[in-house]
Amino acid sequence: MLAITTKCENESSPHILVTSHGGFLRQLFIFLVKEHRCQMPSEDVDKYFMNNTSVTKVHFDLNKESLEATDFTCSVLYCDQHLKDN
Repeated sequence: MLAITTKCENESSPHILVTSHGGFLRQLFIFLVKEHRCQMPSEDVDKYFMNNTSVTKVHFDLNKESLEATDFTCSVLYCDQHLKDN
């Protein structure tokens, strides 16, 4: 499921933006925790409410030869600070 289709030869740490329906993203994060042992800021990733346009950042290692993604770590989960009034 997790595959990168193009090599980023000039990038030491490529960035990938994924936008989708919150329900799909929630299932993706649960998959990353269960199948890839992704380290999350919270144990209960499936119990949190995800606001529209919230931001989650997941870091991973990318094997440049096989393009296999490994060692997933979530540093930001469902952040919605950009939606709050100052």
